[in-house]
Amino acid sequence: MAKFGKSPTGSFNPKKNKTLPDSPTAAGSLEGWVSGVFSHKCLVWHGGTEYLCLIKGQVVREERLVAGDRVVFMPEPGGKGAVQARLPRTTLLTRAHPDPHRRGQEQGQPLAANVELLVIAAAIQQPPFHQGLVERLLVAAAKTGLEPLLAVTKVDLDTTGAFPQWAAYYQHLGVKVVGLSHQHPASLIALRDSLAGRVAVLVGHSGVGKTTLTNQLCGAALATGTVGEQGQGRHTTTAARLLPLPDGGFLVDSPGVRAFGLHDVAPQDLARYFRGLGGSDLACGFRDCLHRQEPRCAVRASLSSPESADRYARYLSLLKEVEENQPAEAW
Repeated sequence: MAKFGKSPTGSFNPKKNKTLPDSPTAAGSLEGWVSGVFSHKCLVWHGGTEYLCLIKGQVVREERLVAGDRVVFMPEPGGKGAVQARLPRTTLLTRAHPDPHRRGQEQGQPLAANVELLVIAAAIQQPPFHQGLVERLLVAAAKTGLEPLLAVTKVDLDTTGAFPQWAAYYQHLGVKVVGLSHQHPASLIALRDSLAGRVAVLVGHSGVGKTTLTNQLCGAALATGTVGEQGQGRHTTTAARLLPLPDGGFLVDSPGVRAFGLHDVAPQDLARYFRGLGGSDLACGFRDCLHRQEPRCAVRASLSSPESADRYARYLSLLKEVEENQPAEAW
């Protein structure tokens, strides 16, 4: 049984940036947050304490638990317990299954539940900034109904002025951007303020400093690693963990990813999730227009600047990827 700092209070309403309280239920059961998941057990956070809980068979047979799930559990002596039921989710962030043989299945790989803020961690160097991952995560955030925040780490290594350019690029698209530096601890202030009292998930490539960032934000002693010789990160967080934030709220630290495939995004829906394209505001000649070669396409007609042409080219690249990952139709 582990004890931590204060937990968030209030009712869960993403629009008001509040979270569910830890409240008792009937017959001695309690409600709590799943903070870690193992084989048939999980850690459940309630009232500043973590309980190691057995997951009951009925819950196991249902959709698997993930960090951030709200559950009803029966506490037992010695900091143990048993999960009895999973409460309805407000959000569920998923990605296409990393196993190519399982891609295209209806159920993707869940990363975190009941979060309202997606923090995209990307290093400016070591490893280099990967715009493709950022774009995929922005689409996933839009589809899931999450607010995105781009946290660019290692800005102290920026010798070419790349960070101000990327910051301006994504701020123009309506994304909040913060730059982080180990040499300047005060750079964490803006991120801490954005996370206070909220439930967020941190996602990024391995080696971008994600676990170190979690340690700084939550005071947790999680394992950290170094960047490999080829500039690719080494995985250090092996399972998603939900951790309390000092100013209230929670942060889900997800394992570092080498790829983030979009799950359950239909080609005809991509445009409305893709920032800077204007697909949701423009009326094309066909309702299922993919904005590629169709006649009377309002998106193509609106391309009037190098910036809009750049966004359109990135959209086409992602559209091709989405089409290739669609499940095969049944005979």
